[in-house]
Amino acid sequence: MSLTVRPATAGDLPSLVDLLSRQMTEHQLPSSSEAVAQAAATVLGDPRLGSFLVAVVAGEVVGVAYVAFLQSMEHAATIPLLEELFVVPEHRGNGAGSALLRSAIEQFSTAPGLPMELEVDASHRGVESFYHRHGFTLRQRSRWIHWPRAKAASPVGDEGMTHGPHSKRTSQ
Repeated sequence: MSLTVRPATAGDLPSLVDLLSRQMTEHQLPSSSEAVAQAAATVLGDPRLGSFLVAVVAGEVVGVAYVAFLQSMEHAATIPLLEELFVVPEHRGNGAGSALLRSAIEQFSTAPGLPMELEVDASHRGVESFYHRHGFTLRQRSRWIHWPRAKAASPVGDEGMTHGPHSKRTSQ
């Protein structure tokens, strides 16, 4: 197996959408291919937001890592946040995930004293040993999320607003 890891390009967008959509399904997260495509295209078009790496075997994209660049007040700097790391099931255990993670660390975790952060969903705790082997340590912290509820039409004219986990909020 000849494995390479490289930065993703606009030509990889269909593969990114496929892999990220598969990951969202595997983790039972609400998403749509259209929303994933729009988000990935936005990042590919603005490298200040983040970067994708892809793992390629025999010309096929088999894995993806997405590192978002977070302006952290806690660290008073921009830090890399490994938001997504996914390898198709048939290529797991063959080094693709480790290669993606090592490459992400080498490329984006370069400032002394500044961490690369990531989160692991509570339903996916089995992957924690993988990250530990690569030098990550567990922080005793909880991450919470708030999903806005759909609003009833307001007399002040917010009919043009949309709400939800993958919609843009617009106003008149």
